[in-house]
Amino acid sequence: MARPALSAVAELLKPITWFPPMWAFGCGVVASGVPLDGRWPVVLTGVLLAGPMVCATSQAVNDWFDRHVDAINEPHRPIPSGRMPGRWGLGIAILWTVLSLLVAALLGPWGFGAAVLGLALAWAYSAPPLRLKLNGWWGNAACGLSYEGLAWVTGAAVMVGGAMPQTHSLALAALYSAGAHGIMTLNDFKSVEGDRQMGVGSLPVQLGRPARRAACWIMVVPQLAVIWLLVQWQRPLHALAIAVLVVLQLALMSRFLRDPRARALEYSGFGVPLFVAGMMISAFALRSCEARWGRGLRGTRGARIRLVGDRRLGLVQAMLGAVVVLTTSTLNRVMVVELALPALLPGLLVALHYLVQIARPRMGYGSDIGQRRTPWIVGGMAVLASGGVLAALATAWMGSDRASGIALAVLAFALIGVGVSASGTSLLVLLAKRVEASRRASAATLVWLMMIVGFAVTAGTVGRLLDPYSPLRLVVITAVVCVLALAITVIAIRGLEQAGVGPAAPAATPRRRRGPFLRRRSRRSGTNRSRGGTVSSSSCRCSPTARRT
Repeated sequence: MARPALSAVAELLKPITWFPPMWAFGCGVVASGVPLDGRWPVVLTGVLLAGPMVCATSQAVNDWFDRHVDAINEPHRPIPSGRMPGRWGLGIAILWTVLSLLVAALLGPWGFGAAVLGLALAWAYSAPPLRLKLNGWWGNAACGLSYEGLAWVTGAAVMVGGAMPQTHSLALAALYSAGAHGIMTLNDFKSVEGDRQMGVGSLPVQLGRPARRAACWIMVVPQLAVIWLLVQWQRPLHALAIAVLVVLQLALMSRFLRDPRARALEYSGFGVPLFVAGMMISAFALRSCEARWGRGLRGTRGARIRLVGDRRLGLVQAMLGAVVVLTTSTLNRVMVVELALPALLPGLLVALHYLVQIARPRMGYGSDIGQRRTPWIVGGMAVLASGGVLAALATAWMGSDRASGIALAVLAFALIGVGVSASGTSLLVLLAKRVEASRRASAATLVWLMMIVGFAVTAGTVGRLLDPYSPLRLVVITAVVCVLALAITVIAIRGLEQAGVGPAAPAATPRRRRGPFLRRRSRRSGTNRSRGGTVSSSSCRCSPTARRT
């Protein structure tokens, strides 16, 4: 098979699109308020992951699964033009996915979990059966979240050692993710003909002329909310600067509204930079606020996790159980009953999930030596949720392409094992370290009972919702359960570790028992032979006469 030229590979990965997530990651770094001294390797690795790795992967995946649409809209692209022959496009997308995961491993549990979530969104956006881009509302929301919000939060999280960013930073990330939805709509105006012919429901296809105003409002309203927040946070100069940028964007929008198809590229070239400039201004505003407020990461010494904390730990365990029972039980039934696959296949996949959990001791040790269990719990849950979504996608894919579906399922169940190991083990470490000894047994009982509740409620509810079965229904229900599990975990665990006591005070160090060798040396040093008999070492130290002797 002919090989594509390097220029075709570079065009497939679209370097021009790498800037937004790299910029958003940088905004998160700035907003964290953490000095860059000694952390440049982390920042550079994160920027590499956000742009040339995860974003490039999303472009390769999109080009492969959109090759029929691009044959109408952009026939000069590498795949429809034939410059990327055969299945090279798919191969590069898979290779870049693996490379992205390897780079993400360098950023610890949080960076790895964020990369897994971003890659899952990239595949879900373009690849069937989910193919979120078929609906402009869902597809653009996934892009905005991945390109802006997820990159921002990841940048802030890795700078503070994997802790959850403050609520103010999460609010700004969410608002700019919402605004990016409108930016994604701008790119759809140039592809209306092909989208309409191939059944892609972009907003210009769904709404027609009102789509142009919808895109503008979606970009402007979140920025107005950012201005209001900055005023509330007593940062009027930063708010004024963003207001000026919004006014300039409105002037460009008035030109865009007259001829959206012809001027969408013009607005992308001049209006979008104003939007992302406001992101960095708001990040610097938040940085100055953090300097005044304090990051609030130091817990109150001497406090204890009480009953409310026990329930929150149990809620996290229930969410973990919900995802596990969905992937290891419900998907098992679907493979055997609905798809008529051999029962050996789901059995081997579940066995793989348990085999990976051999790493549990290493996960617990890693969270223990770092004295921070929250990043491992949240990052592990993110990996588990991503593995659950990929497992559902793989199961649905097995109905049309068994070999490809099984290959994806192997990856998915390996991620499930990693997620369970990281999240579940670190949760138990947190319980053992932060709950006082007198209540440890009752807390452990409550946590495990809530996990059983998670099993029962999820199995019963999902079983009803899956009737009648369809691949799309399976993927959507699994995705909703996994996203809810991750969101509830973040809410439940937030601040819990800081509210507890620090690591248990070490027991009084016992006196070292001397071995025979030390005892012999002690006897020699403790008595000095002299002509008159024995003189104790203490008398040698205190008596000048003895010292002369």
